[in-house]
Amino acid sequence: MDGLSAAASIIAVVQLTAEVTKYIIGVAGASKDRQRLLDEILACEALLMRLRDYSKGTDGPEIEDWDADQAKTHSAQTWSVKVKALESDNAPLYRLYKILDAIKTKLQPGHGSGIQKVKAALKWPFDEKEVAKLVDAFQRERSLLHFAMTHESTQLVKHIKATSDDNSRQLADLVRLIKNKSTEDEHRVARLDRILTDIQLSNLNIAEGIGHLQNSQMSAHQKEVLDWISPVDYAPQQSDIFSRREPGTGEWLLESDEYNSWVKGDKQTLFCPGIPGAGKTIMSSIVVNSLLDSFHSESNIGVAYIYCNFRRRHEQKASDLIANLLKQLSESQPSLPKPVEDLYNKRKASRTRPSLQELGRVLQEVAATYSRVYIVLDALDECETTDGTLPNFIQQVLDLQSATSTNILATSRYIPEIKEKFRKAVSLKIRASEPDVRRYLAGRMSQLPVFVQNKPELQEEIKTRILESVQGMFLLAQLHLDSLVGKRSPKAVRAILKALPSNSSTSKAYDKAYGDAMKRIEDQLTDQAILAKEALMWISCARRLLSPAELQHALGIEIDSTEFDEENLSEIPDIVSACAGLVTVDEQSNTVRLAHFTTQEYFERTQDQWFPDAALEISVKTLTYLSCDLIVDQVRTVRGPKPDIAVQKDTEKSDSVIDQSKDEKPGSPNPGLGRSKSQDWKIKK
Repeated sequence: MDGLSAAASIIAVVQLTAEVTKYIIGVAGASKDRQRLLDEILACEALLMRLRDYSKGTDGPEIEDWDADQAKTHSAQTWSVKVKALESDNAPLYRLYKILDAIKTKLQPGHGSGIQKVKAALKWPFDEKEVAKLVDAFQRERSLLHFAMTHESTQLVKHIKATSDDNSRQLADLVRLIKNKSTEDEHRVARLDRILTDIQLSNLNIAEGIGHLQNSQMSAHQKEVLDWISPVDYAPQQSDIFSRREPGTGEWLLESDEYNSWVKGDKQTLFCPGIPGAGKTIMSSIVVNSLLDSFHSESNIGVAYIYCNFRRRHEQKASDLIANLLKQLSESQPSLPKPVEDLYNKRKASRTRPSLQELGRVLQEVAATYSRVYIVLDALDECETTDGTLPNFIQQVLDLQSATSTNILATSRYIPEIKEKFRKAVSLKIRASEPDVRRYLAGRMSQLPVFVQNKPELQEEIKTRILESVQGMFLLAQLHLDSLVGKRSPKAVRAILKALPSNSSTSKAYDKAYGDAMKRIEDQLTDQAILAKEALMWISCARRLLSPAELQHALGIEIDSTEFDEENLSEIPDIVSACAGLVTVDEQSNTVRLAHFTTQEYFERTQDQWFPDAALEISVKTLTYLSCDLIVDQVRTVRGPKPDIAVQKDTEKSDSVIDQSKDEKPGSPNPGLGRSKSQDWKIKK
């Protein structure tokens, strides 16, 4: 993440700070403890505001013993590394957010009767011991924020690494203490349990996170070269996917003979096919995490991975994918590999991109510097096939394996062409195992109505019936569980369970599940139903993944209006909620997407039913948006010397709130969001 997205993380913590402050001011009792905690929170908030300003480009504080010019130069070159360190897994901003979230959970009104709920909301819920531990937690993180302002990034990374274990352990103990004193409210306990799980998951990724932080200290030249090789970073996607699995998921795969032979062997290939929605991508993330965790301290072992995505085909040509593998193996080394430096210097003069063959040759040279390389390729079936991308990419990876000690693990649907490429490989079918599905369902029970949570026998009935219905399709478990959210009684829940299919084909099972989800959407209040359908239209028809801000603006466009009214923006949580589980937000990569590739396939099959006028509506709204006075004014403003607008929470890779693919023709059926000819401006949030 660059400095811009780091600022967004800082803003998220500041916003949560404001919420918690409001709660604290609104309760009664223990005035001394309340004031003590409030003072500490406000002190943290002040530091966070300064961090936010520095991340936007304001010169940071001078480093001790440096003159003003040195300090200014240093700040400009390294501040992005500092904020990346502060926002990483198990670092100060992450832990501050979890502390504030736990406080908010305890301060929020409970789920009792009306009068009891009001009384509880007005009463200070923390005892003296809890307050003391909360204050200590804030002070520990505040000291790290101070350290960031007065020390170099190298020292900061080392300091974060040295303190992360202890700070995280104390944070987990604190949340546990708060949870143990909140047993009167099951919803509150469930929420605190989830916070605790997040902290524990973060602990599992400490080594990976610190490794990324240390790599981020590379010189400006190294970063320039590596970004030139490939601007794409799959690490945020890995974090997003892995964080969604329930602890313990996929143990059957990691413990299988096929997988362990693959890990221990040389030049091994493990092909993992699976039906749609079987959980292949989750399993890939579990494998990647296991490899990074197992070999983080072994510099002679290389790990690289690719997540193929039908929405990213424009940036996932064969040369793009090979280039990204080269980037990952290069950035894991202490210095830039000479073959990479030579390639950059050769091509820099002519301003041309290297060919697929050149990239493949350099990749082999870099991979040869490792004693072993592990490559994980997820969802090969989502690669482009019409232009030769898929066969060319697979061949390059197999050539790499022939020339070096490289082990390959690939997942895909059952596609004959892909199966043929891996006909000599060991095969291990990916299928949603019963323990994994049960684990997933148990972790989601807290999202169902209270009457379900109060009836263990009904919970068991839900798990058993869904297990009977999913037939190895993990995604179906999610869709079936979503269909129970909001039901009013056990009878209503059992009616849904009874209607679940048991022996349908894969496509029929998904069509029914998605059809049921669309019916739930249509049964909502009119405004919610319209919001959901418009969101699904934009997401399913856009030519690329949209950021949350882009989707908000797309939904806020009013036809026949010459002004864009920001009062017409919907909140992302409201949009996601209205879409009945069909839409999800990837926090790390800052994108909004459909729940699964099968969701996209469903809407492509049924576009005439759900979005018959999508092409016309998107085209008209895009033109309307580009014609708005506010947008035109902002373009002029940003081109000026001192743009005075708020920048969207998107990464710098997204040039604007609207993005037109270069190869798109006027009147194409899926116009997405059109990019202005001027690509050097950003839209106000």
